[in-house]
Amino acid sequence: MKDRDTVSIRHLTPDYDKLKESIAEKEEIEWEGCCWIGQENFAADLDTVLRGKKQHLYIITDDNGKQTAGCRDLIERMTKLDSPRTGEYWYLPNASRPMEPTIVELPVGEGKQWKQELQQWQKEFIRLFQRQLDSAPYLLQESQIKEKHKEKGEREMDALRQVAAKQGFEAYLTEKEMYFIPVVDGVKLQEEEYEALGEKEKQEILEKSNALQVKAAAVLELLRRCKAETEEELLSNRKMIVHILLADSMKKLDESWSRYEKILTYHQQMREALEDELEIWLDEVLAVEPVKVPESFQKWIPFAATPGQERFPIVWACMPTVARLMGRIAQKDPGTEPSIADIQPGLLQEANGGILLVDAKELFSSAGAWNYVKHCLEKREIFHQDIKEDNYSLFGERLHVPPIPFHVQLVCCGSFELYQVLSKLDEDFAEIFAEVLYFPARIPKNSEGLIQWASYLKWHSRTRGFRELEWDSVKILLRHIQRRFAEGGELPAYLGCIDSVLYECYLDCEKQDQKTLPADTVRRVLRQMDRRRGKIAEQFFQETASGKYLLEASGERVGTVNGLVVTDLGHFRFGKPVRITASVFQGKPSMISLEESAGLSGAIYNKGIGILRGYLGWRYGCPDLGNWQVSLCFEQSYGLVEGDSAVLSQAYGILSALSKVPLNQGIGVTGSMDQFGRIQPVGGINDKIEGFYQFCKTKGLQDCQGVIFPRHNLQDLCLEEEVVRAVEEEHFHLYPIDSLEEGIPLLMGMDEERFGKRLKQALHRH
Repeated sequence: MKDRDTVSIRHLTPDYDKLKESIAEKEEIEWEGCCWIGQENFAADLDTVLRGKKQHLYIITDDNGKQTAGCRDLIERMTKLDSPRTGEYWYLPNASRPMEPTIVELPVGEGKQWKQELQQWQKEFIRLFQRQLDSAPYLLQESQIKEKHKEKGEREMDALRQVAAKQGFEAYLTEKEMYFIPVVDGVKLQEEEYEALGEKEKQEILEKSNALQVKAAAVLELLRRCKAETEEELLSNRKMIVHILLADSMKKLDESWSRYEKILTYHQQMREALEDELEIWLDEVLAVEPVKVPESFQKWIPFAATPGQERFPIVWACMPTVARLMGRIAQKDPGTEPSIADIQPGLLQEANGGILLVDAKELFSSAGAWNYVKHCLEKREIFHQDIKEDNYSLFGERLHVPPIPFHVQLVCCGSFELYQVLSKLDEDFAEIFAEVLYFPARIPKNSEGLIQWASYLKWHSRTRGFRELEWDSVKILLRHIQRRFAEGGELPAYLGCIDSVLYECYLDCEKQDQKTLPADTVRRVLRQMDRRRGKIAEQFFQETASGKYLLEASGERVGTVNGLVVTDLGHFRFGKPVRITASVFQGKPSMISLEESAGLSGAIYNKGIGILRGYLGWRYGCPDLGNWQVSLCFEQSYGLVEGDSAVLSQAYGILSALSKVPLNQGIGVTGSMDQFGRIQPVGGINDKIEGFYQFCKTKGLQDCQGVIFPRHNLQDLCLEEEVVRAVEEEHFHLYPIDSLEEGIPLLMGMDEERFGKRLKQALHRH
């Protein structure tokens, strides 16, 4: 079996040199902007669905955010050249109801043009108005109006002064009142002199003064009327000028937009409002130099309800909360009334008329987000829910944002399991997402897939300023991709998985002033990255060597087996052995997992315990284990245990404990299993084998050590060269199996028939 296994490993290593010839014959692929490889069929299906623009789409992914980004990239590449945006919506102020703006739909780009022309017209109008007010004819006319009313007041004032003089008084006028001072012999009477007068003289002066005050009151009233009439006539004159200027200056603007009845009506409302509000903005216009558009004008500028972009909108809804989807009213000052300028469009407005791409898990985990989007899709309009803290002013009035017609194609990315759950929870879900596509995260591990990866690596190197990527470097990188990212006979489809390695290689080349990327550089970078990231793995094997972990790589023990697990740190993962023990004792028949009892196990692991019960009952006729109680434990493991790749190891441990037949501690075991003992593939097989090899190397390599693993995982093998050499030289062994029974001779030193008899004898004896 050893020879067969050694040959199998070399046979599984691709002949990279043949790929080199195929790449040379193949037409150069343009990788610019690509993030995924081998997605031609998916891209074609996606293009068909999106061009129909009728059905919403659910894309089944491996619940990976990178795939959502990949969908966005593919959609953008499809639509950016031949799909212009169809239309856009604009908020318009409402003169009759300021808190209820209206909506107008315009072709893409025309709203922005209209807004610019309107702003330009406002500036030009203010210049014309200021110029008119400064013109000689207007100043003369204004002077005549003022003089006319001034003369009338002055005549009455002069008459009153003459009456006062005859009565022996001199009249004085202030802004608010008129007062009279007695005059004797042409000299003003001082206060001391007045006090020295007799009572009769004082009384006479007081009576005359009171009579004059009555006449003065009438004159003051006349002066106030004259002033009011002056201001009214001046205002009327200015309104007439504003009316004429508005009508004349807006003729060209009206002609430019005469094709839109709603815009012409809006222009008319704006003209009437500006005439009525002349007193509000007049002082501001007169005081400004140079020209500044008053607030009374600015509030009539339309505001985009959908962000103005001419290209077809493709919006990725990141963190799709209701507020981000809907938009909000962001008032700068709660002491002012909210206006359309305070409305901040949301993600739905940005995507209106195009495609909205959203992660299914994010959408459905955000409170109320799906119900809001669903309502908008059903009503075909974007409505604005009133959020008190966003739409509040000291005046107590709220801005009522009008609904916007909503036309969007919703593309939702998520797992198949999530699609099933949502279809059951929401009866409309499957109807809304009538189209379902699968976005594969992996491609077959065949020559075509490797050729595409090699082509990408060479293109990536050239675009970074290197003349060529040496073929030996390509082979090392392809092998690294297979070792780290290949699973289930498939290669990764995400091109970015290798970027960190490439960029570090480029940095090393720049330091060495190299124009090519040699194989030695790639090897050195990969070793440096493994050393830098593998500190925890290094610490584990050091602690194993020191005896902290009670693991053995030789000898035999009853009920103890070396299972293999993978520690995943995100950017780095490594395999290691874990001591799995099984003990049996008389008691209530049951199978206890200490991890499950302590709450340290996941659902899939717990399912594996049930599979063990089913296998024992089917194979050995002991579903209730007689009078035996079985206890399973991952020794010296204190974190969460999840997955079913330890089921095979646990099965061997239980059989050893029941039969009292010891297990070879020099062999590590990994594999999932069904209730009939058939071995199923597991993940991380390269890491597990290499981890156990490193463990055995730490303890001292012996020619009898190796790993039992599922035969289905042979296609995933891409081991380090050191491990391959150890297998070839028979210092380390690999044992692929299809059933549990095939591993019994390797672990227990006897064939399955003999072991079965030992087990039945042990069970019968007890």
